[in-house]
Amino acid sequence: MQTDELRAELAELAREVDGFPEDLAGIRRRVARRRVALGSVSVVLSIALVAAVVTVTRSSSSHLHVAGTEKEVELTRLERFDVGVVLPSGATATDATAVQAILDSTGAVQHYASVPAGTLAAALTLGRPGDTPLLARVCAVPPPRSYAVELSRAAP
Repeated sequence: MQTDELRAELAELAREVDGFPEDLAGIRRRVARRRVALGSVSVVLSIALVAAVVTVTRSSSSHLHVAGTEKEVELTRLERFDVGVVLPSGATATDATAVQAILDSTGAVQHYASVPAGTLAAALTLGRPGDTPLLARVCAVPPPRSYAVELSRAAP
């Protein structure tokens, strides 16, 4: 019988092989570490690929973002100086952006312009003689942001 002979040969070969000297738990740990490392690398590559695809599909040179609005003009283009808006000395850029958003959305405002501190100080000095608290605040360092506002004619 050939099957019995084959089994006998295999059994003899198995007895000739020495015992497995390595630690099976150590081998399993190495295999698990390799799987985790390969999985981490594949996740990072997948995220980078998705980010690259989104960047390529979303970015376009045809998009143009213009800062400013129709209401914001240069100071020399204001016909009248109806109202002055002076931010507090501790105001941040976020506060200035919020004030500009309010001026943009208010229907009573026809136009507004950013006023340099020196120009506002001169206007306050000519308009009101003497040292007023507002003038002292305008002349502080750093000077606060201020806006000259032209009200619309339809505003009460």
